[in-house]
Amino acid sequence: MDSQLKKAVINHQQEKIKEYLKKLETDNSFSLASLIEDLLSLMLMECSLRYGSFHFVKMSLFLRELSQKNYFSRESELEIAGVVVLGLSERHFINLEADSSGYKEKTQIAESYQQFKDNFSPANYKDKLDFLFYNLDQNYKETVNYLHRLFAEYYNPSWNPHYYTGLYCALGLYKSEKINDNKVKKMAVIQAVEYFADNVL
Repeated sequence: MDSQLKKAVINHQQEKIKEYLKKLETDNSFSLASLIEDLLSLMLMECSLRYGSFHFVKMSLFLRELSQKNYFSRESELEIAGVVVLGLSERHFINLEADSSGYKEKTQIAESYQQFKDNFSPANYKDKLDFLFYNLDQNYKETVNYLHRLFAEYYNPSWNPHYYTGLYCALGLYKSEKINDNKVKKMAVIQAVEYFADNVL
């Protein structure tokens, strides 16, 4: 991604974004699909799920897929690019990096829900991300079931639905073949767990 565009989006500099979008009109290499691909990491850095971050990501992925199938005219792609980039610039961001040195794989795979709970919880998630991602990579289906059961144990009627749906969306993105960047996928899961822990515990 153009670093100037990234800075403009994060700092909500819409005039600079509009200048960038204007230049795209004469850029023959412009592709809506590529632009959305480049913006995915920023979309997942949006810090508050309650404002619809994952809805924004899902819609953008849908638009990217339509662009890849050549559903849009060039004029339409430019118009959509403006909506996506300007809309993203209205959100708020946190710096979140997936440092590979922090996620050294362990050989332990949870063989039961109780074993999973003994090793991972919303309260200790920061110290157990290596365990979580190793299990997601090696035993995805069961680990997803364990996470859903674990989150449900904290349920009360005053819950914001996004406490749970944020995890559901993040786990779907983690397994999605539409995103190739593993750091982006991990970022989505970390953010969902962090959002849950900060609001429920």
